[in-house]
Amino acid sequence: MANQDVQFSITFQDGLGTKQAAQSYLQFPETLTLNDLWLAFNSWYQDVAGITNGHVVAGLIRVIPTITPLGPGDPSSRVEQVGVFNFKAAGSDKRWALNVPCLAPDVLVGDRIDLSQSDVINLVQTMIGSISLGTGVLVTNSHGQTITALADAFVATHRARRQLQRSSFEVA
Repeated sequence: MANQDVQFSITFQDGLGTKQAAQSYLQFPETLTLNDLWLAFNSWYQDVAGITNGHVVAGLIRVIPTITPLGPGDPSSRVEQVGVFNFKAAGSDKRWALNVPCLAPDVLVGDRIDLSQSDVINLVQTMIGSISLGTGVLVTNSHGQTITALADAFVATHRARRQLQRSSFEVA
């Protein structure tokens, strides 16, 4: 029986408006339920918050999956080339964007995202349907509104200058 890596985090704000997080990492038995995870977080939260005088502004439970790479990755891929998928959400006229870095050239026709490409169709169906077909887990925006439809998709360049400087090197 394996354990799952989990991170608990609480963000505090002091009297001057500065925010700082307290974090803890856990090994969580995979046989426990989501409710057990919530109860463990609540206990940890109460203990940590009990020794501070800051205002709690956010809490986070993050399950850290072990990911098996689907392939080695393309050496020509660039995180700056981003596929932006804008979705509509129930109860809102605002769009919510899913930004996908290292957009593969296979999903492009010219300089546009090919919405008829099978991998793009699979992503859109997952975003507007249920994850893992029928589990009842719906994708939402940051306000908890269910994603209902793809509004548009386009290619963008998001520059990360400091990251580019750190990762740049010359090959002799």
